[in-house]
Amino acid sequence: LPKELEQLTLLKTLYLDGNHLTELPEFLARCHSIRRLSARNNKLTKLPDDLPLMEGLEILNLHGNDLSSLPENMGEFMNLVIFIASDNKLRGLPSSMEFISTLEVLGLEKNLFKFIPVCVHKIAGLRM
Repeated sequence: LPKELEQLTLLKTLYLDGNHLTELPEFLARCHSIRRLSARNNKLTKLPDDLPLMEGLEILNLHGNDLSSLPENMGEFMNLVIFIASDNKLRGLPSSMEFISTLEVLGLEKNLFKFIPVCVHKIAGLRM
């Protein structure tokens, strides 16, 4: 991705769907104006550790990638309302996710879970 995206200070929505991306650039964490980030149907195997620094992010859609884990600091997302990570290779979730108090929708279908992660039960705002 072009580093110039970082300079688009008014950018609210970024769709990166279907681009065969294997990673997201580190500079995305400095794009504080982005509210919606969709990177569906790529080939992502991991996320940048500083992704939760995207303080304005409300919707994160990572459906259809190759993610087997998520950063341990996922609980640092301050405004995340919708998180979709369906159709990946996740076997568990970071326990810190219980601290995402704003999270209302969590999409995790089509992963490799053997049981519902404990942290899911502790996310206060989830709609059941």
